[in-house]
Amino acid sequence: MSRLRIRHHRVIGGFERELVQVNRQTAIFRVVCPRPAPLFSSREFKMQQSWRWIGEDLVITYTSTETENDKIPEPSHPTVRATISAVVKFEALPSIIASTSIPQTSVTLTVLVDPKLPIPRWRKSVLRSFLRAMVEMQETFDRAGDIDSHNMLVTVAKLDIEPWGDELEEEAAIFAKANERFAFFDKKNLAIKKLRGYETMQDEIASVNSGEGWVKSTITVRGSKTQVLAFMINFTARSRWLRCDVERKVLRKESNHRQVVRVAIEGVSGASENVALWQRVKDRSFLYVEGEMTMKIKEVGETSCRVTWVAHLTTGEGTRFLKFAVKEQLLESLRLSSAMQLCMQSTRGLDDYDGGDGEALGLRLMRGVAVTIRGQKGLQQLSLLFPWLQAFLEETVKGQLTFGTAVKTRLIDLTEAEARTIGCSLSAALRARKSADAGVHQWMLANRSVEELFEKYPWTKGMFTAISQEILKKAPWGLVWRVFTGAGLSILDIITDVQIMLFYLNRPGEEVYGHLLLGMLVASMVIQLMINFVQNLSSPKHLFLDTIFILTAIKPGVDAVRVTMGSEQLEWQLLDPKAVHSASKGAEVSTHTYTTTAQNLGGDVNHAELLRASELRVLSSAF
Repeated sequence: MSRLRIRHHRVIGGFERELVQVNRQTAIFRVVCPRPAPLFSSREFKMQQSWRWIGEDLVITYTSTETENDKIPEPSHPTVRATISAVVKFEALPSIIASTSIPQTSVTLTVLVDPKLPIPRWRKSVLRSFLRAMVEMQETFDRAGDIDSHNMLVTVAKLDIEPWGDELEEEAAIFAKANERFAFFDKKNLAIKKLRGYETMQDEIASVNSGEGWVKSTITVRGSKTQVLAFMINFTARSRWLRCDVERKVLRKESNHRQVVRVAIEGVSGASENVALWQRVKDRSFLYVEGEMTMKIKEVGETSCRVTWVAHLTTGEGTRFLKFAVKEQLLESLRLSSAMQLCMQSTRGLDDYDGGDGEALGLRLMRGVAVTIRGQKGLQQLSLLFPWLQAFLEETVKGQLTFGTAVKTRLIDLTEAEARTIGCSLSAALRARKSADAGVHQWMLANRSVEELFEKYPWTKGMFTAISQEILKKAPWGLVWRVFTGAGLSILDIITDVQIMLFYLNRPGEEVYGHLLLGMLVASMVIQLMINFVQNLSSPKHLFLDTIFILTAIKPGVDAVRVTMGSEQLEWQLLDPKAVHSASKGAEVSTHTYTTTAQNLGGDVNHAELLRASELRVLSSAF
């Protein structure tokens, strides 16, 4: 009864889970499954577990029993006793790769369950809870990553040693047509949407009509160009499978630079057979073509290469998908880029890491600490040196705001409890300094072990800086909360200004103050329009859209969305989204200050009304 199994059982809504061993080959196992519906009681399974060897195979049987045992407590809440009969057979299989020591085992489960439920749908839900254990077992002992790594090494060796052979006239025509696909995204009249990406990944998508579309991805991969090409050639590797793939198979290998593959995609009618080709280009790069996809691989450093690929997706003859359905398929195909980065990153060891690896690992850790450590060779090596690493990173990525506590313990003497304390204190440093770099620096100075960690492994500083940047974006006390709160207050400020302006204009003798407020609103919009004109002069489309946003007084909200979504500065723009947001706020604050001063100098003013409008101005400027 591992703690992991018990924790997962409770996560899915389960209750008690006990195992009491009777002798060397028998145990009493009791589990209480989640209730199938609010008005029904939970189902309790009490069974006798027995195991024995039959030749080289291990067989475990489960049979319902009424035997009482003092070590198993009574249920803590009402339950219904259900019955079960199951057999699990473990059969040893030969290694998948003869030259490696990676074993494999076949597990067969046969189960007959009577959950005492009248509705078949709820019976299936109980059965799934038992079948889920098989999935957990496969995920725990999965060695497919090791097999993929071995196959990649073999493929890399073949690419470096064996000649690729001469190209046929038909293959030359295919490569020429493939190169033309890169020019598709250079068309000026094409509606291209640039998706959110990190520094090492930029994606573009274009829907042509309801039945087809194009995608383009440019990524930086931590590996050699030969490794990337080997990743693409190993068509059936686990790392090549996408969630939308139903079938992936290499039908035949025709030469050292050509193979025929078959792939079936969910939601697309029929399976397609494509010819996969690869060649060396004169600029020392590689070109890989697979059906309607073209990929160019070029080294940009000793340990990195730039990969650019373009793909054309069609839903098949006789089908007419809506545009959003095509878009979903295009977005799914872009997972190839992240799969490639993850595969290349996972093969790098602790001694291979540098600043780029630290940033990539920081982004991965925000998606799951345990999964990332388990899938990264370098982090596994580091966790062997520091057993508290996983607990330390788990507390760090939470981003929960706590009191910062300094720990002066040396790195070599650090305990798990102290590591958790240090991890929790990062959020306090970020809250105090407002920026990732300054917060990480303050955190380092307050904790001796962190400073020693950065000195011994410089790449870890980039990793924690990337984690801090994500925390500042997502934490309720971080950038998102400040930006959206300030934008909301700015919009409310404009609404109250309009109300007070109308109030003054309808009072005889005080129309001048209404005119001052009107002038303030117009002056603020004029300044923002000037900023917009300079910023988007080369793009009439963006100029028109931002003008509409300014005139409708929703520009603060639009700026807030652009800042929090990480929108990048476009080529023709002079300022990045953060600078535009600050400039717009400055225009509002400056015009408000001038109008308030003029009203105060004007004489008898309804200061209660003026104060009500000024409160929101002060609050919005504080953010």
